Amino acid sequence: MCQINLSRIGKMVSISLATALGLRPLDRIQINNRRTINELWFDQRTTGSGELPFLFFQRVLADGQIEARHAGGCAVSIDPLGICDILPAEPVKVRAMPESVFLQRLKVVRGERRCPPGPECFHAASVLFVSKDRWGGLETYVWFDDVALNTTGKPWMAPIHTDDRELVRQKARRTCMPVQNRLNASAYSADAGCTREADYSRAIAAGFIATSLRGQSESAQTLASVAGGVKPLKDGVAKLSKALNNKGADWPPRGCGDVQRVRQNGGSSRTWVSQ
Repeated sequence: MCQINLSRIGKMVSISLATALGLRPLDRIQINNRRTINELWFDQRTTGSGELPFLFFQRVLADGQIEARHAGGCAVSIDPLGICDILPAEPVKVRAMPESVFLQRLKVVRGERRCPPGPECFHAASVLFVSKDRWGGLETYVWFDDVALNTTGKPWMAPIHTDDRELVRQKARRTCMPVQNRLNASAYSADAGCTREADYSRAIAAGFIATSLRGQSESAQTLASVAGGVKPLKDGVAKLSKALNNKGADWPPRGCGDVQRVRQNGGSSRTWVSQ
């Protein structure tokens, strides 16, 4: 009598589903698994509104599970069936040195090792996450495009090509990738900043309509000028101009939530979240 190995079938289904999703490193995936959420200590204080959190996709494991990390860098394995939404992102591509090349260079005489490594020592890879110390130093963990170079079976802390280090330094923030930091390892959702620009534009439009209907032409004109010329900042957070602060009577408009402080580049700006 033929015996069916259900665990093997389940593993094959998971691998097929994880591959079919076509996820790329640093894509944001929303998870709907209560145990995983509890393990990562997600709650309303970290997600902001009690919604299901997003994680940064890392890679597909051998058993078909998906490895993901929250913005603070903590890793977790999740079932592909627990993914309910995907926010695409651009992978951070760099040239990194594989483990085999790194070990070979360690065997070279110290005097000869002073010569910089040639381009043949580096291979295309995707940054999965970084670790940052208190002085701002970075350790970059990558996954190579050539599967044969991933000899450790886990993200490799690789030396990065000199020309790509500046790119990693610019992207090494929790709105772009997981950043491990001993001083702050909180479980922040990976979608931070993704909806702020839309919320800001919605609040501007609501304020323009409300002030126009009440005949407040000066406020409506100010809101119209801001809506036409506002430019979002790096993380999708738009600042409210000083003119709007001074002239915007009855602001924020009805239908918007309380004023929140959004920290940006060491300072803060005001934004409203629509109810």
